[in-house]
Parts: sequence; C-alpha cells; structure tokens
Amino acid sequence: MDDSNFGIGDVRLSAAYQIYGEGPGAATLRASLKIPTGSSGKLHGSGSTDLAIWLTGSRDKALEKWGHWTIFGAAGGMAMTDGKVLKEQQNNLVGFGTIGIGWSPAPVIAFKTQLSTHTPFYGDSSLPELGDSAVQLIMGGTIAFSPTTSLDIGVSEDLAVYTSPDVALHLALTRRF
Repeated sequence: MDDSNFGIGDVRLSAAYQIYGEGPGAATLRASLKIPTGSSGKLHGSGSTDLAIWLTGSRDKALEKWGHWTIFGAAGGMAMTDGKVLKEQQNNLVGFGTIGIGWSPAPVIAFKTQLSTHTPFYGDSSLPELGDSAVQLIMGGTIAFSPTTSLDIGVSEDLAVYTSPDVALHLALTRRF
C-alpha cells in the first residue's frame, strides 16, 4: 500500500450462551461469524468467511479484606474459507487460547494479566510475522464507572518476537444493556 485509504471492514456477528454459572464458577460457549464485507484489495478485509467457536471459563475467589481474585481462560478454533489475501499461504484452521488472572481490591477497579496465543494464520512462510505461532502478554485493568459502564485499559507485549505488534495499547469503553 502506498497511500492511506478509508472504508468499511468485515462485519462480525457474535453470540454467547452460558452453559454453567453456579457459585463462583462460570463457563460460556461463544461463537463468531465474520462476513467478508470489506475490500481485500484495500486491506479492509480478508475476503474469507470465518467461523470461530470457543469456550470461556472463570473461577472467582473472595479474599476477606482484599477484594477477590479470578482465574480465567479460553480455548477454541476458527475455520476460514479461502481468502483473497495471500490465498496460497493461508491456513484454513487456526487454534487459539488465553489464560489469565485478575485481582479486584474494590468493586470499581480490577487488575488483570493474561497470556494469549494462536497458531499461524499463514503457512509456508519464512517470515515469523506470517508463519509462526503468536504469544502475547497483556497487562491492564478495568475501571467501573457504574454497574453497567466500564473502561478496560491494557498494554500487550509480544513474547514470540515478530509474530504480533511489539507493544500495543488497548482501550475499550463498554456499556451493558
């Protein structure tokens, strides 16, 4: 790409169903369908339809005077049709997972650390950016403005060098209805 451009990317539809939620533990089955609505020629999309299915779980433990801690994780896979970006090298199946721990000393704040990984999206490449599995360490937290509105802040570091951005900043403002 020689010039900047603007456009709509691929559209993603997501759904979740809690399969377990008693006491301090929870498990949820999640699915996501990506529809190739973005222009692959302008790199606004991949040109493939993707279906991801994964399981998330967490376990919470109250600490008498120190809030509570949580351990959480996720594991799943994604199947992709042949895309239009590096079609010859694309892997049609990718696995991914996350494990992390969080501590909330008060209801309005939580600190989190997680390790995330995924198998390569492209094979047959001498470039680690395309052909190697990625591993990232993410540290940050959540500030709750109300019971339904929160701000997540995080910083990620690539532990498997060159397989993901060296350092990335994550901000997410969430409002639950």
